[in-house]
Amino acid sequence: MLNETIQKLIIHKDLTTVVFNDSDSSEVTGYFIKESDNLILMQLVTDSGLSDGYTLFEPELVQDLMWGTRALSSIDRLFQQKSKVEAIYLGADAWHEVIVEISHMHGLIAFYNMEDESCFDVGLVLMHDEEWLLLDALGSVETMSRFKKLIRSDNICRIEFDTPYLNDLNELHSET
Repeated sequence: MLNETIQKLIIHKDLTTVVFNDSDSSEVTGYFIKESDNLILMQLVTDSGLSDGYTLFEPELVQDLMWGTRALSSIDRLFQQKSKVEAIYLGADAWHEVIVEISHMHGLIAFYNMEDESCFDVGLVLMHDEEWLLLDALGSVETMSRFKKLIRSDNICRIEFDTPYLNDLNELHSET
C-alpha cells in the first residue's frame, strides 16, 4: 500500500510529511520524486516554502505519511510561488550504489545513522564496496576539521544532499 500511495502522491505533486520509525519519530516534509521497493527520494521543503535539498531513505523507515492538511496546503502555496519540484534521475537502484552516484553528482552528503537519527556525518564518498563507504568527512562549522572516516553502508538510514547547510559547509571548507 505504501508504494501505491507514494506513486499517487508523485502524480498529484502533493506535499507530504513523512514520520520515521526511529527513536525520536523524526520527520521530513517535501515532495516525493521517486519510489521503488528499496528507495524513496524526496525534495525537502521548509515551513517557509523554500527548497531544502533532498533526502533519500528506505521504505521500511516510514512510520506515517500525512498530506492534505491546511498547514501543508499553505506551505505548498508558498513553495509554488518561489520554486518548483526538481526531478533527479538516478541510474542505480541498490542502496550503496545510489549513495555513491549521488555523491559524485551532488558532492557533500549528510549520512544519518541508524542508531540515532539526530546524529549524522557529512562527507564525500572516496571509495566504496558493498559494505563500506570511505568518506572524506567534514567537521561542523564550529570545528572546520577534515578527516577520513570508514562507515558501514547498512548503518545509514537516510541521506540528505544539496541542502543549504551542506552547500554552505562545502563553501566554507573550500576557502580553507
